[in-house]
Amino acid sequence: MNLYRSFVFIRNDIKRYGNKELVSFLLDSLKGDFDIEVANSLDIDFLLDDHENSNIIYVPEYLKKALLYALTKLTHLLSDMAYDEAYDLVDAIHVLPELIIHGKLQNLDDFWNTFIKPMRNKWNSIYFQEFEGFFISGLK
Repeated sequence: MNLYRSFVFIRNDIKRYGNKELVSFLLDSLKGDFDIEVANSLDIDFLLDDHENSNIIYVPEYLKKALLYALTKLTHLLSDMAYDEAYDLVDAIHVLPELIIHGKLQNLDDFWNTFIKPMRNKWNSIYFQEFEGFFISGLK
């Protein structure tokens, strides 16, 4: 599953019917429960990677937890039809998978300050205070 492509797809039409189901599928996949039957039912072949082993990548546990946390929040925002905040969240995290894959995530504080902190300031949500804990401590 290509997370970057999935986030861009969701962000492209945040109100799209089926986004909530796609986010639930992404959550399950990150937890290690990738189900090809569910993928087929969602008709998301274009989000699956072309290469047999491209889904195998080491994601540090603390970043995996950050992605799981963000996707859980996204599910709630989509359920609540809080589309503007959902869009901003996806926009903020969509580059994280690519940075991990290409080894360009050098400093989590920089990622926080560049991509997440502006959202925290805009939405003034306690969620982002909790989310900060995944990033502000720097690379482990």
